[in-house]
Amino acid sequence: MRRKTKPNKQTVRDTGTLIFSLPSELLIDIFRLACTDDRTRLARGHPQANIAISMTCSTFRAIILELPDAWTTIDFHLYWPLRVLVSYVTKVLKWCRDLPLNIIVRDGWRNMTAPWQDLASLFQRLFAKVSKVDTISFYISRYDFDPLPEQWTDCLPSPPRRLEIHHAVEFDTRPKQQRPSQAPKDETQPLRCSMMDSDYISLIEEIELVDTIIYLDYELQAPLPWKSFTQSRRAGQMCTSATMHGDYVFRMCPDIHTIVLQGGVFRHSLNNPRMPKTRYIPPVHTLEFHDHHGFASFMKKYPKIHFPQLVKLTLGTYDPLLLSQLLALHPTILDLSLGAVRGAEVWKAACPQVTKLSIPAAGLQVLRGSSSHGASAIVFPELMNLHMDCTDYSLCVDEFEELVETMIMEEGVVCSRKQPTSLSFRIPADERERRCREASAWTRSWYAKHAVIHWNGDLCYVSWPDVL
Repeated sequence: MRRKTKPNKQTVRDTGTLIFSLPSELLIDIFRLACTDDRTRLARGHPQANIAISMTCSTFRAIILELPDAWTTIDFHLYWPLRVLVSYVTKVLKWCRDLPLNIIVRDGWRNMTAPWQDLASLFQRLFAKVSKVDTISFYISRYDFDPLPEQWTDCLPSPPRRLEIHHAVEFDTRPKQQRPSQAPKDETQPLRCSMMDSDYISLIEEIELVDTIIYLDYELQAPLPWKSFTQSRRAGQMCTSATMHGDYVFRMCPDIHTIVLQGGVFRHSLNNPRMPKTRYIPPVHTLEFHDHHGFASFMKKYPKIHFPQLVKLTLGTYDPLLLSQLLALHPTILDLSLGAVRGAEVWKAACPQVTKLSIPAAGLQVLRGSSSHGASAIVFPELMNLHMDCTDYSLCVDEFEELVETMIMEEGVVCSRKQPTSLSFRIPADERERRCREASAWTRSWYAKHAVIHWNGDLCYVSWPDVL
């Protein structure tokens, strides 16, 4: 006779909780939300939510396996045992049902379970029948793995839409006897990857580099199809010495619309006769520089460059004269975000057309203006949305009321603008809790009490739908 097994008390107790009594339709929405990529897990290498859900119980497993969109991200860990890696990738490819994939390749400091050539062949064989790859991401900690992005991207059966290369510096957890005898490379230096021989680099639409430099063929004979280019520093990194050849981004991409730079821009004279003679004027509508070095090098190399469709400009730190020069060349800018407010009297007259302004709370003085008779004058007459970052500076009640009276109200009525200005504030959670305990917090202002306040994470939206 087959011996009966006692039910697991933990399982019985858990299945009595509320989530196990929810209908399948609601569980599907919850699981899809849990599997949504917020990029935090990817950057830190945390396990995927779909794996955890599938291992909870048979009911959850049956539901999650019927959601192919929950299995479109595949983690390809180079240090996993080959048997585990092959089994995992094969099953996920079956469960995603030919949807576009997001492939993530990680090296880490742990020893690889197979030689480099064997892993490359395995990667190519596993993904040989994939119909479409949306994104391939490389998180590389070891400098000797810099050929990985070029070689493995070209192993795919078709070019991905997006390529990401992250210099993911991780702590070396290997035993001391397994570490290289020579001195380690300086981890403050960016990762350098050559893409000169890549067949797919001229077919990819979006590029994101994190503390990484890529080198392209100087003899490109056709324009690049890039639509978005991002170069940023690592999380917690004060600055990066990564640079990018400006002509490839600003002159050789006729369809690029978003450029985000947290590094320097350099430019060489490209006089090769095989280079295309046409210099395109790209339809850039979003341009971001998050450090002074990047913005200054851009303005030095391209002092008179003009983007006819530029709408959004974001700057971390800047030179007021250079900012004024750029604003004068681009009267189409409607969305202006500044990480610091310096020399406002120099540049704010060059952008009266701005409809959305984001500034730190310490730069409240930029909103003050005066006429020739000494009376208060309206600054940014077209402004409809004002966002203030209160991370490093707290608005008191008097400052908040002055802000409202200047930008929203005129003697108790809505200000005479095309539309009333709406306010939003970025307030960290710890700062928000502290302010709620203070009697002088701006949220206790008379204007705040009569406003409609909506919180979304650390963002606070304040509006006055009715005339006071």
